[in-house]
Amino acid sequence: AGYRVVAISPAPDECAQFVREDFAGDAGAIERFHAVLFRDPPTVILPSRLDHDPLSTRRRWDELIQSLAEGEAGSGWKIDCLFFAWLDSFLRFGSRGSGPGRLKIPWSGLYFQNRHLLETEGLLERGIRLLKGDGLLNHEGCHSVGLLDDRPAKRFENLYGVEPVLFPDITNSSLPEQPTDRAEAIRDEAGDRFVLGMISMEPRKGVMEMLRVVDAARDQPYYWVFTGPYEEDWFTGEDRELIHRLKGEADRGEINHLHLDLSGERIPDGDEYNSVFNAYDAVLAVYPGWEASSNALTTAALFEKRVLAWNGGCVGQRVRDDRLGLTVDPDDVGEILEAVGCLVEGVDREGNPLDPEFATYREQHS
Repeated sequence: AGYRVVAISPAPDECAQFVREDFAGDAGAIERFHAVLFRDPPTVILPSRLDHDPLSTRRRWDELIQSLAEGEAGSGWKIDCLFFAWLDSFLRFGSRGSGPGRLKIPWSGLYFQNRHLLETEGLLERGIRLLKGDGLLNHEGCHSVGLLDDRPAKRFENLYGVEPVLFPDITNSSLPEQPTDRAEAIRDEAGDRFVLGMISMEPRKGVMEMLRVVDAARDQPYYWVFTGPYEEDWFTGEDRELIHRLKGEADRGEINHLHLDLSGERIPDGDEYNSVFNAYDAVLAVYPGWEASSNALTTAALFEKRVLAWNGGCVGQRVRDDRLGLTVDPDDVGEILEAVGCLVEGVDREGNPLDPEFATYREQHS
């Protein structure tokens, strides 16, 4: 768009390399980009997997102010505004004096973990907002806040007077001319059966809930696919036993309705990922307790795949609003199998055509 951009990043060389490759042949665009190091501080008080104790938040602002100065000195440009690609870590436990009060330019950012604003207002909710640092959003320098999940938008505006902007859940849309070997193998294994699948076997994605359905669906004409990142220590006890029992039965040919890949191999974004995704007839998005959005819905709308989702959160709401598929109670095996039968027929539970609004969803999240 002709703007000059300073990227403040823990990996500035990687940023610069990406721009050189993506804008090869456009010297003007490359010259309008400069990357500078951001030294993200470790947590001091809380466990290292968390990024938001009071001391590290203060140090994060110190590092940001220094990186801004280094960015201006290195580029020779004056930075006019600042955008936080992950705003959360600069708000939590923050104070106006140690944070936004030190910025002399307007700023905005993308705020991810904001489900606390969906709770009923009360003493606990106000305490969470205080610890989250949401009060910094009414600083005069904050011009807007980006949201992937638009449900808290009105409260943001009412509480802090800041304009909420809905960000699309974008996704890579490339697809090879021919299915990849992995995708072709899935379709060959499935035959003419209806294929339901997920990519990435993180517990939050309802892997165990779905495997219990698989265990109960041996005589059903469906084929279930679980592939992508997987780690043994994500699961313990009975869950791990079920995973390995089903894997053993599938490998020995005792069941033939399951593709369970425990290699943990990441499926590369782009052609490979999308080709596997496109091999499914329906997408499993039954994420128990997951309140946030998911670009799995965008990919489903792109390739016009029906969705089986959990009945809560942003995902469940969007699936219902745009009739992308059906929502279920993650713990009700019978309800899930009934919903799968409806998806096969392309109807809702009342027998009416689903008529998914894929085009509308694609437009909203392009």
